[in-house]
Amino acid sequence: MEAWLKSLFTSILVLLIVVIILKISFLYLTPFIIAIILAAFINPAVKKFETYTGLDRPFAIFIILIFLIATIMLFLLSGIFQMYLEVNTLLKKLSDYNILDEINIFIKKKSGFMDKQSSISLKL
Repeated sequence: MEAWLKSLFTSILVLLIVVIILKISFLYLTPFIIAIILAAFINPAVKKFETYTGLDRPFAIFIILIFLIATIMLFLLSGIFQMYLEVNTLLKKLSDYNILDEINIFIKKKSGFMDKQSSISLKL
């Protein structure tokens, strides 16, 4: 086998192994990645809160996390409430708009048209 072909197969095999390892390990590393991102996100707020209030770092972290969780819950609940209102409005409007009546009228018009055509063709 040529050297470049051997190198290509080796590179593809190594890349495949790395992808499989990352795919499997990502399932187990996800909580740690989220924790690192969260810690990096709240660190400046915790430092400012510590300096302004003079509280210990664990207590400052606890207060900031409670505030963050409450804010996220507020956004989620307001979004769910708004979706509930919109779905209710949609259901009220759909009950006023009766599509079945319009379909029946359309069918009657078309069938009446077809009856007139068939009667004309029979007379001829």
